[in-house]
Amino acid sequence: VRLTVTDPVYVADVFVKPQLELNIAEADVQTVNASRQTRAVVLEVSVASHKSAGPTLVSQRVEFTVPPGSHYTSLKLPIRNAVPWSPDNPHLYVLDARLADGELTIDTFQTRFGMRSFTVEDGNFVLNGNRIYIKGAFWEGQYPNTLAHPRDLEIVRREIRMAKRAGFNMLRPWRMPPIPAIIDL
Repeated sequence: VRLTVTDPVYVADVFVKPQLELNIAEADVQTVNASRQTRAVVLEVSVASHKSAGPTLVSQRVEFTVPPGSHYTSLKLPIRNAVPWSPDNPHLYVLDARLADGELTIDTFQTRFGMRSFTVEDGNFVLNGNRIYIKGAFWEGQYPNTLAHPRDLEIVRREIRMAKRAGFNMLRPWRMPPIPAIIDL
């Protein structure tokens, strides 16, 4: 559980829809205005590679007014030479959104995403244009002393590596929702 204190106008969610074949990440940004007054804001969005603290790959800025309630903004962010996400190369990008009123930052939001395409063709699962056979297993993390939370994330890393060496490319958490750190791994 966490409690987040925000300005009355804030970024509630960012959903990224990768379009790998076009080298575009489409970001749908949901802004909420919890006040009764319409407010003019500036949204700045940038994307960089998650693996390095390298340069920003793309950034966009849009100005708009947010009436009371939810407001959606869609941005098409071109990513040149996008690195496709796959189980063997889980390359991620990070999107940073900054919401401002003039020079004052009123909210920030960060999310990670992978550039990939999933389809089903002739009964086969296709990832990034290549047929992939999904070999998955239930994964019930039962950890000493805590049951659902490992005392050390290295235990989880080791389990994931062992599953990968055994030929699995998917693990489905079972019974207990894993903590966010486990999902990240």
